[in-house]
Amino acid sequence: MLSFDEKEFMAEELRGLALRGKIEEVVDEICREGYSNLFWIGIGGTYAYLSQMHHIIKSHSRILSFAEEAAEFAAAGNKQFDKNSVVIITSVTGDTKEVNEAVRIAREAGARVIGFVGSLDTPLGQSVTYPVACVGALFYKLYYTAFRFMYQAGDFPEYEQFVKEMEKLPQALLKAKEEFDPAAEKYAEAHGMEPLTYLIGAGNLWGYAYCYAMCVLEECQWIRTKAVNSGEFFHGTLELIEKGVNVLAFQGEDESRPLTDRAVRFLERVTDKLTVIDTRDYALEGISPEFRGILSPMVMYQLCERMSKHLEEVRKHPLELRRYYRRLSY
Repeated sequence: MLSFDEKEFMAEELRGLALRGKIEEVVDEICREGYSNLFWIGIGGTYAYLSQMHHIIKSHSRILSFAEEAAEFAAAGNKQFDKNSVVIITSVTGDTKEVNEAVRIAREAGARVIGFVGSLDTPLGQSVTYPVACVGALFYKLYYTAFRFMYQAGDFPEYEQFVKEMEKLPQALLKAKEEFDPAAEKYAEAHGMEPLTYLIGAGNLWGYAYCYAMCVLEECQWIRTKAVNSGEFFHGTLELIEKGVNVLAFQGEDESRPLTDRAVRFLERVTDKLTVIDTRDYALEGISPEFRGILSPMVMYQLCERMSKHLEEVRKHPLELRRYYRRLSY
């Protein structure tokens, strides 16, 4: 596959699986001490990823959960936040300004913070209550955290089976990437130079649709993009769709699937440039049917990694290229 190192991919997946013990230890300690609610706080891509965990919890658990954009949280606060709240953050660099400020506010309030940071020798790594050093393997750490809290709350008795089956994911995700790669190349060749792309998704995939539009297509490829929730699509965006308008639909397998199905049926009638990426098309050997829906974000993330690499090639635009981000003061 283009720009793909299978050994590094498998190593990263295994690093993710290896985090289970540490995360269970941290979550179990917090649950023994007691807490009032969970706050998933991030900015940009991290907010999008964390909001997916919030969506899963609010759909499957009685735990009081909030997803907060870090800058907004620092500016406006949340009256549900107190010293008994638990904050979960993730940062590769450990120096994200907005997240550091949110953590400072949380710690001053006496709240506990679980921090997944690329290096503990960073401002965030030094300031969180429970630092967990990790590079990559984004979803493993978040799933272990969310579902361990749910398990301890009595809302996910299937936890042991679920995490056991997660051990099958590295190989299952690799196979899915290999199967999707030709379609990713075809999409990039056909639509890589589109002047505008609409991207839709719903449920636990809405966060990733939002993230892929903003953090990959816009930031990393400078493609003008709008992300819209499938349920919101019929309240504005539909009026702008016509023949020749490019639309990318992320379809998952959770309870919100009918929302995207409805949007896709409409899109098939009005545009000749519709691409649907459906996690249901991939076998995920070893994963029980009842877990497929909640794992859709992990699958979509890996499929889109292939599309990003092909867009990079077609557009001759390195994914690392930026004009302003972390290059100018703002």
